[in-house]
Amino acid sequence: MSFLVANLPLEPVFVRNEFLYNHKKGEGEFTKGYWVSVKAQKHRALLFETLLENGALYDKLPIEAFVHDVASDLKFKQSDLALWDMDAWHITTIVKDALRHLDAKVRVGDELVSGTYVCTIDQVDADGSLMPTCASIPKEHKSQNVLALDNGQFCSMPNNRILWTEPSLTKVVGPPDYEACEEIYFSNTALNYCHTDAWFYEGSD
Repeated sequence: MSFLVANLPLEPVFVRNEFLYNHKKGEGEFTKGYWVSVKAQKHRALLFETLLENGALYDKLPIEAFVHDVASDLKFKQSDLALWDMDAWHITTIVKDALRHLDAKVRVGDELVSGTYVCTIDQVDADGSLMPTCASIPKEHKSQNVLALDNGQFCSMPNNRILWTEPSLTKVVGPPDYEACEEIYFSNTALNYCHTDAWFYEGSD
């Protein structure tokens, strides 16, 4: 678990140049690069750090700033591509082996868009000195799954905006009507403890 910054897979991307010039110029132009890390600032969008082909290491750009295909129609804006801001300062990144390169249908805005899994960014309240956030509430906690969309853009979406469409594993017929988990589960109860010196925790019948 990292505070503020976590590593990313070395994903090839193109940066929209207008984001490199504070939207003063560069529209319609792109610079090739590779994602290096991701930054989480509470109540702000995920921010990505990129090693550019000219050697510059450019930080703090939102997912809207990136494409994997320069022919992208750039149809979706930041609020479409990332449904939620981050709720915590502590994050971790993981490439889930079971999802690696799997195809998916993602709810982006009002559309279901095809995409391919890249990685997952998760968050937690790991430091007791900080006030707890929505990351500690089961119903409100959100993982951020990063996907490369078929239209050339990237998105970061929670699990409940994605349907995985691997034919050998899933049979998608439409969004399920599940409810978000509201429970906090524990294994340790009074029944788990033995009040004797018995090594094997054998109780009496």
